[in-house]
Amino acid sequence: MLQFRKEKETKGTYRYQELEGSSGDAVVGSLYVRKGAFGDSPPPRAAPGHHRGATSVIVIPPEAPTPTAERTRRPAAVRRLRASSAQPAHVAAETVVRDALRACLLADIGGVRDTFDEFWVPCSHERADLAVIGRSMDGFEIKTERDTLNRLPRQASAYGRLFDRCTVVVAEKHLDRAVEILPAWWGITSISVNGAVTFAVMRPCSANPSIDPQILVRLLWRDEAMAALLTLGREPEKRALRSSLWDEILQSTTVTQLKGVVRHALLSRRRNGPRPAGHRMR
Repeated sequence: MLQFRKEKETKGTYRYQELEGSSGDAVVGSLYVRKGAFGDSPPPRAAPGHHRGATSVIVIPPEAPTPTAERTRRPAAVRRLRASSAQPAHVAAETVVRDALRACLLADIGGVRDTFDEFWVPCSHERADLAVIGRSMDGFEIKTERDTLNRLPRQASAYGRLFDRCTVVVAEKHLDRAVEILPAWWGITSISVNGAVTFAVMRPCSANPSIDPQILVRLLWRDEAMAALLTLGREPEKRALRSSLWDEILQSTTVTQLKGVVRHALLSRRRNGPRPAGHRMR
């Protein structure tokens, strides 16, 4: 089981560093948790955990405290969940769910290279709550107890033109309605909150049958489109407009090749400088 040690406190998050296993290789590296998840008393250690098909981010206490110490040292976030009638224990904010989901995906899915928060879908007003880039490009939409599904049909239509696979991550009360709204290839995962956020796959996702290359290519910046064409052996005009470069790429690649070009460009952006575990994509 992966374990993390609290390393430092930033402006809005606590940063945890993965404890290396016997092989000496880190799987995730740094994990950022928003302060709202733990309040003023962040645990010194934490880990992604599994139980009967569900995945969670759990707190690992440094030692077994006495009953008195346990009452004193219980994380502030837990105390607030139990004490506030306005926020019952089964409700979690979207940011908390997204952070827990990111940690689980990074720990569980092979080939994951990077994640993006609020990933923009070209030619729409939609942003996926979380996008995972690796061997494929997967989109995740989160709907907590506080949300409605009013926008989900429009989001499903937009995401379906871009992502290789899509999953909606919903509170239990939304499950039946989500099944009615979404195409059969969408995955559906339920959220459970009981001191920690856990996930259970209700319906696995499958391949998107209708990706639109015209939407996918618009994720490329001009310099990325220029570099892609040069790699493909083309010689684009140096002053060509970005739209002209996009058109030339569409004429020079298959959909499978275009997917690889776009994933490579997105991952290369991160290598240009350090970014936090979750960052906006536009």
